Amino acid sequence: MCVLCEAAGQAAEFSVTSRPAHRLAGLWWRGVGHLPDRLDLEPTIARVAAFSATRTSIWKSPLVGILRQAPGSCSYFIGVDLGEAPEIPSDFVFFDAPEMDLVSVWHGPTDGLVEDRYLAMADWLRAHGYTASSAICERREEYPHDTDGSSQSSFRLMIPVYRQFD
Repeated sequence: MCVLCEAAGQAAEFSVTSRPAHRLAGLWWRGVGHLPDRLDLEPTIARVAAFSATRTSIWKSPLVGILRQAPGSCSYFIGVDLGEAPEIPSDFVFFDAPEMDLVSVWHGPTDGLVEDRYLAMADWLRAHGYTASSAICERREEYPHDTDGSSQSSFRLMIPVYRQFD
């Protein structure tokens, strides 16, 4: 995990952050009838992390997970921002992520169940006047670029929100 992300993650339990629009390259995981757990996603995360490890740029994007749900199905995209270098493996696809505002928190292996943390985030955003936005995705997650995808690695949980205007 980079020092900046670690410090920001320790500054507050939940915070509102923004992400710029960017193009991700990666893979989709698709499931029927349930949200994926880390065991479902590990092979896909590991494959994208292995690709990320081959890149030689100075800055490496975190692995970005995008969760979309529909009645009876669920899909999860995991990818990286390639910047100006669009060479990707033949089985990878692109995902254009728009600019987003999100409620976020770092989640580590000792922080309990991911679903419980998401429920607490939902309570927090409502209590602070934000509204969850599922126009693009229900959840966004960010993993350090050097993650192995296991349940022992920390990652950032995020819920897209509508901008709050005073």
